[in-house]
Amino acid sequence: MASVISGRLQTARLLGSVRRSFAHTEILNKWGSTYCGNACGGGRHGSRWLSSAKPSFTVVEMPKLSPTMETGNIVSWMKKEGEHIAEGDAIAEIETDKATLTMDAQDECYMAKILVAEGTTDIEIGRPIAVSVEEAKDVEAVAAMEDSLFGGAIQEVTPVMTVTEAISEQSTPPSEPPHSASYPEHTVLEMPKLSPTMETGVISEWTKAEGDEIKSGDVIASVETDKATIDFEVHEDGYLAKILVEAGKPDIAIGQPVAIMTETPVETAVFEGYQKEGVQAVEQVTEQAPSAIPAIEEQSASATVAPPTKAEVETVKAPSSITPAWEGSYEDIELTKYRRITGARLVESKLSIPHYYLSVTCCVDQMSEMRARINDNRKDGEPKVSVNDFVLKACAVALRKVPEVNSQWAGESIRQMHAVDLSVAVQTERGLITPIVPDADRKTLKEMSAKVRELAQKAKENTLLPAEFMGGTFTVSNLGMFGVDEFSAVINPPQSAILAVGTGHQKVVPNGEGGFTNSQFMTVTLSCDHRVVDGALGSRWLACFQENIEDPINML
Repeated sequence: MASVISGRLQTARLLGSVRRSFAHTEILNKWGSTYCGNACGGGRHGSRWLSSAKPSFTVVEMPKLSPTMETGNIVSWMKKEGEHIAEGDAIAEIETDKATLTMDAQDECYMAKILVAEGTTDIEIGRPIAVSVEEAKDVEAVAAMEDSLFGGAIQEVTPVMTVTEAISEQSTPPSEPPHSASYPEHTVLEMPKLSPTMETGVISEWTKAEGDEIKSGDVIASVETDKATIDFEVHEDGYLAKILVEAGKPDIAIGQPVAIMTETPVETAVFEGYQKEGVQAVEQVTEQAPSAIPAIEEQSASATVAPPTKAEVETVKAPSSITPAWEGSYEDIELTKYRRITGARLVESKLSIPHYYLSVTCCVDQMSEMRARINDNRKDGEPKVSVNDFVLKACAVALRKVPEVNSQWAGESIRQMHAVDLSVAVQTERGLITPIVPDADRKTLKEMSAKVRELAQKAKENTLLPAEFMGGTFTVSNLGMFGVDEFSAVINPPQSAILAVGTGHQKVVPNGEGGFTNSQFMTVTLSCDHRVVDGALGSRWLACFQENIEDPINML
């Protein structure tokens, strides 16, 4: 293709369009709905190529199938190369961070070329994954083209870049990495991990100066961690050629280069302007303090330095004070994409949301009696109403009566939601997912029961639609069926509360007539975001829930 003649970036609130004109070729990339992939035509997730010299084709890109999706996995291709595709046909199964969804064709076309094999994971949004054509006669010609051509077309037009980002990128010249070939042979000393919880450190003092000779076992610096101030020792002889981080500088990340050692004396000026990128082209050893040795394997996955040579390995002295790691048998189970993302979000929730917890024990005698009457009088084939159905109904009514809890933290404001959409935690083979019962406060007990059963079945079959698991204003997690007395749940952002439900248990209590009776009780724990739901508000909601569950007439 010829060089770019002109370029224009247009943006709108919900629809972005990027056009660039090339000699004999025009690329048009429009982005619309995020819940349906367009496999044919220059539409939602395709880039249409029109050329007088070559057959026209559409580059199909990895679609964004959920608001939180950043990458996707291609589980399977449902159409083969050369196969005809009708409007509405499913062409691929894509695993997102929430579920496995199908990508459907919006126009009639032919599958000309598959660019990404099924089973490929972590494919970025917008990356080319296939190519389609409108005419069957064009399949062979397009299939013969180099894959790089289709990737190059998408790289030329990047719809995810905003106007501000584009201007910033053009105004900031790219920095060139230093030429590592000019550096003499050296060893990079990095900030060591001196405690299990340490993420950053501060070099409070350098005990060696640039140019000083260093013997194995010498302390070259004092490092302040999150726990204490610890000596930073080295375990080989050499010279401190360059200090990269001055004493007192805060928040030095684990693994960040802090100094350079050489085997022989060198001028400090040789390493002037040294940057981390420069260590990639030379052989070196990452020096660690003794207590940081167990973290080496963890850091190696993301390390950018070259592996040590055999000679370098043989010269490193093994520290004598390290307790040998346990060498029993084990198996590393690879995390699924769903597990990785769920884990990351749970950590984010605990770190960013100020959780606090309120518990109350409810007498459920009347609820149990009402449940028994409803189930005894149900029609043939009608499913039984469960304890969890009563819990959900009690939550929905409490959220309607205390709507302040049905809110989200929005940074500069608190967003109070008008609809009561309950997220219900369901355990599946893939992990925990929270399908949503919409407008739960408007549903009868039996309607609630039927909807929950339907959603739970779809969750276990992995057939939930995005609208059935994305969103929600309040979550209920019930472990009572596993015999758990009580527990505290992690809030599901951006929600502000989650109710953890324990199992029922019998207690002997006074009957008010001078005697005693057996009653059934259940403990629930409300986890709250203190920024939105303070103690008084959380207590008021919990009291309303208790009133509903102890006397179900209040919510029917």
